[in-house]
Amino acid sequence: MKKTVKKLFLTATLIFLTAMLLLGAAFAVKPFGDVFFSLFLGSCYVCDGEAVLHQDGRKTLLPVYKAADKPFLLVGPYNFGDYEDFFFVNKKQVVGTAIDKGGDAWFRIGKYLFVLDDLNHWDVLRMPWRDYMSTPAAKSEYDTSSKNRIYIFPLDPSNSTARLEINGKFFTDDMLDAYNVTIEKDF
Repeated sequence: MKKTVKKLFLTATLIFLTAMLLLGAAFAVKPFGDVFFSLFLGSCYVCDGEAVLHQDGRKTLLPVYKAADKPFLLVGPYNFGDYEDFFFVNKKQVVGTAIDKGGDAWFRIGKYLFVLDDLNHWDVLRMPWRDYMSTPAAKSEYDTSSKNRIYIFPLDPSNSTARLEINGKFFTDDMLDAYNVTIEKDF
């Protein structure tokens, strides 16, 4: 009996020390922390297809990530110049975020994306954000022949016009009722 209790105590102590070591490493080493926090505290999205981004005469294929009961499709990562991040897209919005406030905590494994902040919680790291569709030059269309939603908007900092095409099948009804911090009035 004593040996069993001793083994359990040693095992529990070893697990606790390992957890503390991993947590300390997550705070001390940024890339490891992005993976650690995204995996254990974040949301999991699955790559369901591709979107097409036209900008400055270039065509870029970007993965489209979807999760149930989330307000946005995550499209990207896209190279914004100084960093790579995602477009957060729903039927009415194309949101870009500032990763200098902590929104860069994400990583991919195969077709899975683990992201710490997906703008689905009141306590957001991705601040400030910008809805590209709120600018006067932005417009959205639905192409009935291709069944694509098309978003045309100026993309900072170059102010060049971007055209993002996403298949309409990705926009499901569960997205409408999901919490979306970017449209909350009291935030």
